[in-house]
Amino acid sequence: MKSKPFLNVLSLGAGRQSSYLLLLALAGKFPYKLDYAVFSDTGGEPSYVYEFLSFLKSYCLSQYNFKIDIVQKSNIENDYDLYISRKLNFISQLPLFSSDKS
Repeated sequence: MKSKPFLNVLSLGAGRQSSYLLLLALAGKFPYKLDYAVFSDTGGEPSYVYEFLSFLKSYCLSQYNFKIDIVQKSNIENDYDLYISRKLNFISQLPLFSSDKS
């Protein structure tokens, strides 16, 4: 049986580390080819993140003919507003817990 090839996918946060890894991979500094870079948009990032992401998309397309994929299910800030106003029954959130065990 023939095995399926691996896909090399970078989870891009558009910060220093993931952007640097993206540029290194596109410049051929790793022994594998990058297939996809995906930015998962929460809708709640600061404006400078979206500005840099826009620059990065243009740069990667013009210099490497590489397209960054952006995915978004909803806007996290709007979801919280709807949840607080009881117009939304459930929101995805991090499992953060605190304990008062002194």
